[in-house]
This record gives sequence, structure tokens and C-alpha cells, in this order.
Amino acid sequence: TAGNSYLSYVIRSHNSYHNDFFVCEKSNKCIPYSKVCDLVDDCGDFEDEARCNNHFQCANKMLLISKPHKCDGISHCLDFSDECNDECSRQLLDGWRLKMVSWVYGILAAIFNATNICRCIIKIPKCKNTRALSNKVWVLLISCGDIVIGLYLLIIAFNDFLYGDTFCQLQANWRTGKFCSFLGVISTLGSLISMFSMTLMSVIRFREITRGSHLIPPSTVTNQYSLKLGLSCCFVGIISLVVSTVPIFGYFEDFFINGLSYDPALKLFIGFPDKTMHLAIIDAYSGRIKARFLSWDTIKSLIQEMFSKDYGGISHQMRTVEFYGNNACFFKYFVTSKDPQRFFVWCFQGIYFICLLVIGVSYFSIAAVAKKIGSNVTGAKIASRNQKTQRKIQIMIATDFICWFPFIIICILHSFEVVDASDWYSVISIVILPINSVLNPLFYDDIYLKGFGNFKRKCVAAGIKFFHKLCSTKLTSTDESSEQPRNIETGITVDPKLPVTAQSREIGNEKVAEANLPAIAEFPYGQEDKEDQSELAAPTTGAQ
Repeated sequence: TAGNSYLSYVIRSHNSYHNDFFVCEKSNKCIPYSKVCDLVDDCGDFEDEARCNNHFQCANKMLLISKPHKCDGISHCLDFSDECNDECSRQLLDGWRLKMVSWVYGILAAIFNATNICRCIIKIPKCKNTRALSNKVWVLLISCGDIVIGLYLLIIAFNDFLYGDTFCQLQANWRTGKFCSFLGVISTLGSLISMFSMTLMSVIRFREITRGSHLIPPSTVTNQYSLKLGLSCCFVGIISLVVSTVPIFGYFEDFFINGLSYDPALKLFIGFPDKTMHLAIIDAYSGRIKARFLSWDTIKSLIQEMFSKDYGGISHQMRTVEFYGNNACFFKYFVTSKDPQRFFVWCFQGIYFICLLVIGVSYFSIAAVAKKIGSNVTGAKIASRNQKTQRKIQIMIATDFICWFPFIIICILHSFEVVDASDWYSVISIVILPINSVLNPLFYDDIYLKGFGNFKRKCVAAGIKFFHKLCSTKLTSTDESSEQPRNIETGITVDPKLPVTAQSREIGNEKVAEANLPAIAEFPYGQEDKEDQSELAAPTTGAQ
């Protein structure tokens, strides 16, 4: 002020004067209003951004980001506070449903398949013919693949319990660790072994049916046949191992590395920048990048040249986010048309789709032939067995297609950016795809279904017995409370008003009913059916 009058600060521009400035009171600065609420700290103390509502301030108070970037699945803050907060903090398994499903699936798959593996190992040396040996070996291999999936689910659930709410802040260590890549390899390996084994077993059964080999007694097991079967199993294992480990080979890192992670103290890189982000930074720094494609080794060397080596450089702060480097450490099924790994993923999905078609065609053909054979067979026992086989085949095909076919369609739609299925990844990898690892041992071994059937029959028999006992008790209490006289010898109520013949008839009927009640109550469940079946089976056997 001068002479109790205020002075105005103006700037002349194009023969005009402007005084549209924001005053930073603490730092005594004047900045244009165009720099207010622009997500940049121009005053030095965020005074020009303090009253704005278009931003989110990171927890370390060092950076402002646009509000739509909050909880968008991509880290923009050095401390991950835009993704790790009260609104969208993520755990390894989000929600109690995923946690429960992971534990339940893992435990059931481990128990069912471990039991199936033990039974197959015990029975394989006792197999005297080639057909029985082939079935047991392939079922054993399928169970080995499924039990690996069960162990993967248990490991994920256990690590989710260990990390808890701290996972969001420590996700960089998890996603860049070798243990995550190991989990991705074993989950893919188990899935491939199970799928390839199921496909080969379906093809073998289909060939037997089409050639009529099922009508010929199988040949005895020879050393040559055992060697051939063993080589087939090794081939399945080797192919599955190669496909599942290709993404972690150092030779193919330019195609399978998704990004790099740096120490949070290095403020130039935030989150997990991919190759495109690195190229943009290098180009802005040097201004002489002409090549369209740079290898990760070249990118790492160029980034190291940007920093001083007086303190050892930053090479020790670089950690790679590999192909399996996601929260669930699962195969990267969802890719876009611009993803460098899209061809590998599409080939992988194509292999699964072909295997599903082969399994479906094979088992539908087997079911058709079995139905035809069943219509020509007069034995009730054989016909019933064929019907059970057909039902198992139908359920098996239905579960495979329900799990995999819609999933492959979703992957295709996501690849062409018709739908964004990124948020469904945890549900698909934990809930939908591993369900076959729990159901497969139930289809290939009847021990659990038979045990459940026996338990159900015992429960029904106990319920029937308890119901009849309860009814008998009520009838006895009703007779004791009656004022009418009872026959001392028979214990039956006698009405003095009725004639003797009517009393005799009524007494006779009541005798029969009362005599039959205990017999029904004590009759073992299912015995009536057995007697009826034996009577029905007699003329059939005679006709045969």
C-alpha cells in the first residue's frame, strides 16, 4: 500500500493489461490462474491445488494424480496409495468367497486325487491285460495333474493368509519374485498334464470302440507294451513342461517380460512400467532413439546410463515382472491385439479348444456305441451298467465345456477388445477352471460316489426305522388312554356294542396290521428291492 491506497500488479500483453493471478500467500508468489488446479505444485506447498477437487493426493504428499486414476488398477503413486486405500485396497484373494473356495477346492482336490493316485499305484502292478493297464495309467496321470492344481490353490490361500491387508503394499515383491513364477509354472503344468492325458485316453477308447476291440478279450501285458505306454506318459509330461516353462526362459525375455519394477526411492518410474513407457522416457531423455524395437537388455543399459554410478548405479534396483507376474500367479489368458505375447496365448488357447473338441467327439461316439450295444443286450445288469457309463460321460463332457468353452469365448472377446474381462481374472483362475480338478477323480473312480450312496441309504434306513418306532409309540399311548375294555390275551380293544362277528373281524384285521408294523420297522433298507430284482431277473436269466 502507498498512502493508504492499494497497488495492483498487472502484466502488459499485446497492448492490454492483465491481473488474473493467484497469490501464494505463504511463499509470496503470483502465478497465473491457468496453473491453478493443474495437478502441479507451483506454489511449493500445494497451496494452488489445496482447494481443488479434481485430484487425488498420494499418501506421501509428493504427487497429485487425476481423480479418475484412483482405483483404476494401475499404480500412479510411488507408494501405491492410489490403489491401496480404504476404497479399493486389494488382497491376494479379494473377498471371503474367493478365500473359502480356494481352501475348499484345494483340500478336496488334494484328498480326492491323492486317494486316486494311491489306488492306481496299488492296482497297476496287478493289471494283467493291456486295457486295464492303459486305463489305470492314464487315470493316474490325470490325477497327478489335478493334485498339482489342488496344491497350487492351497499355496495361494496360505500366502493370502500370510500377507493379509499388507499385500497391496508388498505386491511388487510378490509379482517380481521367483516363487510367483514357480506357482505359475506348476499351475500351467498340472492343467496341461490333465488335459493332454484326458485327450489321449479319450482317443484310445474311441479307437477301441470304432475298431470293435471292446468286443475282443484284451491281450496280456508285455514289456514292449509297458515301454510304449511309459514313453507316451513321458511325452505328455515333457510337452507340458516345455510349454509351461517357455515364458520364463531368459532367451525369450523380450516376448514374455511384462515390465520392470524399481525401488520406490527412484521417483522417475512408478508402478510396473512396460516397454512402451521405458521407450518414451529414453526418447525424452536422449532424443536419439530411432529403432522401433529395443531388447530389454538394451533398455536396461540405457536406463542405467541415465543415473550416476558413484553409488553403484541402479542395476540392483531393477526387478522383472515376468509372464506369470500377476496377483494369482496364473497363466496370462487375457491379452489384447497389441500385446506382444498374444500369439503364444492364442496358440495355447487353440490347443485347449482342440483338446476339448477331441474329448467331446470321442465320448459322444463312445456313448452312442454303448447305447447301441445296450439295446442289443438282454441282461438287465449290463444295460444298467451301460446307462451309468453314459451318465458319467455326459456329466464329464458337460463340466469340461461349462468351464472351458465359455472361458475361451471370453478370451477371444477380450483379445479384440469387445469386453474387458480383466476384473474377472481372479474368479476364473480360482473358482471356474480348477473345478475339474475336484470333479475328475469322482468320475474316474466310484469309491467316493459309492461311499456317499451307502451313507445316504443308511441315513434313509435310520429315518424310516425312527419314524415307524415313533408311530408305534403313539399307537401304544393311545390304546393305554382308551376307556374301552381290551382283550387280555391279544391286547386289542373290544367294543361291547358290536356283535361278536364284527368284533372278530375287527380284531382279526387289527391283529394283521399290528403284526406287520414291527416287521416293516425292522426290515433292512433296500432288501425289498433286492427281492424284487431277483424275481424279475429270474425269467430274464432263463431267457438268456
